[in-house]
Amino acid sequence: MLTLRTKDMKKKDETVSNYRYKYTLIRVRLPGNLLMQGVFGCYEPFSAVRQFVASVLSDSLAVSEFNLRDATGHLWEDETTNLAQLSLAPAALHLLRSLITYWTRRSRC
Repeated sequence: MLTLRTKDMKKKDETVSNYRYKYTLIRVRLPGNLLMQGVFGCYEPFSAVRQFVASVLSDSLAVSEFNLRDATGHLWEDETTNLAQLSLAPAALHLLRSLITYWTRRSRC
């Protein structure tokens, strides 16, 4: 539906869409339906999220042995891009997938 908009209404829409967040809340769903969350600056790289998750996991699961996917299954590979550029602000949910579990399930098939 098309509506007529005044200049003031258009300016207001532009300022709302250009709003920049300072922080983002990242939730990570772990196996066993556990949930962990952390608050990050929007301009921190995605690698900071991986380091945060790795610090909570056991030592037997190395940093390179898991990946993080969003709720749609998209795998985040570029770890140098900041969270705002990845459109993860103001909040996002990621799913932790252990490569050990993944390969064990694949070998059974």
